[in-house]
Amino acid sequence: MAVGYEMSLQDYLRVVFKRKWIILICTFAVFVTSIVYTSKLTPVYETAGVVELQYTSTLANLLADALLYKGNELATAIQFATSMPVMERAAVSLGMVDRDAPQAAKLSAGSSIQPGMRARGDGQTNLIVLSYSHSDPVHCAKVVDAVMEGFIEAYSLRNTRDA
Repeated sequence: MAVGYEMSLQDYLRVVFKRKWIILICTFAVFVTSIVYTSKLTPVYETAGVVELQYTSTLANLLADALLYKGNELATAIQFATSMPVMERAAVSLGMVDRDAPQAAKLSAGSSIQPGMRARGDGQTNLIVLSYSHSDPVHCAKVVDAVMEGFIEAYSLRNTRDA
């Protein structure tokens, strides 16, 4: 090319047509690879449920709050929602382990649920969103229901014990 020569549209088209087979083969290879990859993926479903955290303002609670620092109650509840006591209750509720089973068996069953479980709050409300991811949508729904029930039972028991 000479100095100061500008390529025109015809020059670009000439390069593209000259290399058309390389462009077509690369495009086809990427297309086929993406189809094969996406067909091998297993779908992951996510189910979510919402629990409302209600605070009771009794005189004893107000006095205890004034004397003892209990931390942020919502943040504590969010962490507690994915704790092992809640997961163990959910495993029992799902029938993964018997209620009278040894603690090690309950711990093992709860540990199988815990990795897919997440709890979050938005900071503006007293709502806790519990979500679970799994490849089986029916199992997802059952686990979220069982964890929500287990959270309600365990959190109520914890607060009753504290009182």
